[in-house]
Amino acid sequence: MSEFARQVVREEVALAPLVPTVVVQKRREKQLGAILGARVYCHFERARLGNRLQCAFSNERKYLLGETVRDWLAAEFGANDFLWCEALDDDLAYVQVAGGRIVKDVAQAQDPRRELAAALARLSPEARLFAHPSVADEQLTAHSRRERIALSVRDRVARQRANGMPVSELGPVGEIPAVRVWNAVWKWTRVAALSAAAIAAVTFGYIQLREGQDAGTDQATRERSLTEYDRLLVAADAGALLAGLHANYRQFVGDPFLGGRWRIATMAWLRPTADGAAGNLQIDAELPRSPDADADAEPNPAADVLAGVPWEELTSLNGELMDYAAGRGWPVVVNDFRVTVRLPVAARPISAEAGEANRRPAPVDERDPWHFRSLRRDLEAFGELRPVADQHIHPTAYRHAEALSYQAEKYRLDLRGLEWAYADAARWLGERLSGGPVVLDAVYLERVPAAAPGDRRGWRGSIQFRTIWCKADIVNSCEGPAAG
Repeated sequence: MSEFARQVVREEVALAPLVPTVVVQKRREKQLGAILGARVYCHFERARLGNRLQCAFSNERKYLLGETVRDWLAAEFGANDFLWCEALDDDLAYVQVAGGRIVKDVAQAQDPRRELAAALARLSPEARLFAHPSVADEQLTAHSRRERIALSVRDRVARQRANGMPVSELGPVGEIPAVRVWNAVWKWTRVAALSAAAIAAVTFGYIQLREGQDAGTDQATRERSLTEYDRLLVAADAGALLAGLHANYRQFVGDPFLGGRWRIATMAWLRPTADGAAGNLQIDAELPRSPDADADAEPNPAADVLAGVPWEELTSLNGELMDYAAGRGWPVVVNDFRVTVRLPVAARPISAEAGEANRRPAPVDERDPWHFRSLRRDLEAFGELRPVADQHIHPTAYRHAEALSYQAEKYRLDLRGLEWAYADAARWLGERLSGGPVVLDAVYLERVPAAAPGDRRGWRGSIQFRTIWCKADIVNSCEGPAAG
């Protein structure tokens, strides 16, 4: 739990009409530090309603769990009332938000079952419930509003930092840009000997320096973007990754120990940030109950039998699975009825020649196979394809957008009833996304139970990918070799 502050104090402070916000920030930090007799780290933001300042204080200079989760789920899922929970370092972490305000955030629960029960009891009827697969608690399993979310908050923070996006973090008040500017202005206003000519000269020099910094930033952004574009051009082919994920699925269900005992509930894959890596497919599976077992009743060794295994033999079975997975180098987590296995995905990066062939501008002709309408028409048999707006880019990042060397169009294919168990469906889907400027970002599949006896089981979930295009009219990214 080292990256998140464990104890955070939050409050709201009214802002006076004629008092600068930076003065309130500095004053409140000084007051609280004097009261506690220790150094405090701060995080400030304006309240969404009213002229008030939201303050968060802690004695640890770390990330804020509540603000990170709130901003993430609000941007990605439009959620303003929700409960989110995840197991971090074997400790339950949860965040409860009501009307966009953080009601409670816990980075290290002392009594996980009791605290989770209390949080669920506070959940309003319209609030949503997001649960990471790492939390295997029957209170969540039986909850009707549970929504699985595959991305860990740690991965979210790592992705934000890798992309240069802001992260909610505690720090000294002097590091706040507005406070630094205020301190500089206040210092110079006390120098009475400065003449108007000197002030004009300093202002002119500052403007020239800022213009030079902007030019340097544009150049750095362009070079960084070109490197990223070349790396994406030779990333593992989307079709090869989908084929690898399907091979992992077949490996699991065909394994006499895994597929013979545990039934898959969900599968999730996220594109790793490391170059040349294909990552792992995370499979969550469970032991099926016998038809006459009552899921809400206490375990009964005589009647409650799971996949032919009496209750008292579960410990032995779990130990066998741990040894079995360790011998194959598969990370595994076992929690009685549920198991989480990570199977490595086999998919090599494409060649530099193939990557070079995909260096081209975005198509304008709808007959082009990589045009959005063409993709949507071909994939409508699997579900609905829709563009996804990038809501995670901070507004200040648009200052140097013209220096980006490529453009990426993000799409999400919401699956319905996918027959993933049949190789033909997976193969056709992989072939449709192969051989073009496509980068696979994420795959999440959840088993759909049969509605009636004799019905086929399917899969629902989503596949997220990007099409990447050069921008010859701005920078020379449509020419030049792709990274090998």
